[in-house]
Amino acid sequence: MRVGRINLGAALVVIGLLLALMKWGFLDWSLWWKLGRWWPAFLVVFGLNLVLQRTRLWFIPTVLGLLVVIFAVTIGGINPGDWQTHTLVANQSLPAGTQEARICLDMGAGRIRLVGPAKGLYEAEFRYFGDEPSRNLTPLSAQAVKVDIRQEDRRAPKWMRGLSERWDLQLSSEIPNDVEVFAAAVDLGVFFGDYPLRVLDVSAGYGRIELQLAETGFRTDIFINATVTDITLIVPPRVGVLVQMASLLTSHNMKEIGYIPAEDGYRSANYSEAESAVYIYVAATAARLKVKPQNSI
Repeated sequence: MRVGRINLGAALVVIGLLLALMKWGFLDWSLWWKLGRWWPAFLVVFGLNLVLQRTRLWFIPTVLGLLVVIFAVTIGGINPGDWQTHTLVANQSLPAGTQEARICLDMGAGRIRLVGPAKGLYEAEFRYFGDEPSRNLTPLSAQAVKVDIRQEDRRAPKWMRGLSERWDLQLSSEIPNDVEVFAAAVDLGVFFGDYPLRVLDVSAGYGRIELQLAETGFRTDIFINATVTDITLIVPPRVGVLVQMASLLTSHNMKEIGYIPAEDGYRSANYSEAESAVYIYVAATAARLKVKPQNSI
């Protein structure tokens, strides 16, 4: 048995794990300085390795080195602030002359709820970890504005918190809204009816999406691009729906509830004449779609 190689391999694994945890935000980069303060203990570990590497106790230096690292991390390597929840309430007034808005939501992982109406362009409550989401308003023309809401701090702990980061937004009922959602993993709930949502464009690695449709009096286009997505549609009787899917490993219940086969998808019987209509295009590696008529909820 080549004990030196085993101990060197273990050291490289530990160093790699520490670097990964620092990169993802579990540990603070200042941990290297804290580990450096323990250099006498590491000298002892190195000396024991030289003495014991040809004996049956060769594993003791490896175990002792791991204990030193764990102890150093425990007493100060973790940044508690990264695990504390913060809440921010924000709003944006509607600029004079604005007739339409484009809302871009860029999140690492978490929950997003879109409702309405709002007083002004939007009202929001953000529950977040680390840095607060940035919010920028940019004029696109004399009549159109763009709102960028972005979570700059996208470290791995968000992935491990059960999608606990949450954004609740109310959008303006006075102007049409186009909404774009970008996320690595998102639990998205959209409740139609009190605000004119013209386009919803979702891009996500994993998406769990619930769309509660309503009689709006106009057409809404929805585009969902995800690696894996689980979609629930809640459809009132007088809302027409056309769903097209370009997905592998797809399952749905549209045939069972009476939707009519259409090109690359299915449509409700009233889609052509419905005053309130929704077109949905789903592109995913694996998609599951469930349509629930509202009167069955």
